[in-house]
Amino acid sequence: MSSLSLAIPATAQTDIPTSAFTRERDGTLAHSGSILQFPEAVAGFRRTGNAVFDPGGAYVGVRYLMPLGQDAQIQLTIAIVQIGQMTPKTHYSIMKPMAFRGLYKVQVIAERPYTRAGGAPGHRGIFKAVRNGRPKMVDLRAFEQGSWHLRSRGEFPATHRIQAEKAIDDLVSQLSAINRSDQTAPTR
Repeated sequence: MSSLSLAIPATAQTDIPTSAFTRERDGTLAHSGSILQFPEAVAGFRRTGNAVFDPGGAYVGVRYLMPLGQDAQIQLTIAIVQIGQMTPKTHYSIMKPMAFRGLYKVQVIAERPYTRAGGAPGHRGIFKAVRNGRPKMVDLRAFEQGSWHLRSRGEFPATHRIQAEKAIDDLVSQLSAINRSDQTAPTR
């Protein structure tokens, strides 16, 4: 995937802290601008990369993977961006067209507002599609975390939909608990 807005390009896939991230003793990456924290492992996922798209740290990303069984996994990218006055629904609408690069036969399963457990309202969509002849599901979410916006894109085999959606919900809930809105840094 090469879209900077939703995926971490191969050239930027590192797990080395930059000026936008600091590494805690336990391996957690902390985003310097927002104070958001991304553990090495959380909710069965393992962090596999991070990227900085804005030298000032106002647009960064992390990638998590979770095995689902033999030759199956969830690939989840999370972008943290400072975009000013924008609703999660508007943010979602902007990111949606870029989310399907490399996929075809994309069909909407559901799109709706949602509220994270213990978190702020957001917007979410579930889609089915095909990549390399294999049926896939895509889970898109956009929400606020304090004065920052987060968006996530999860992709997984369609045969693992129920397990994958629960796993992504668990990851979002656990990251939300780690990163309570009252702990995030203000807008720069």
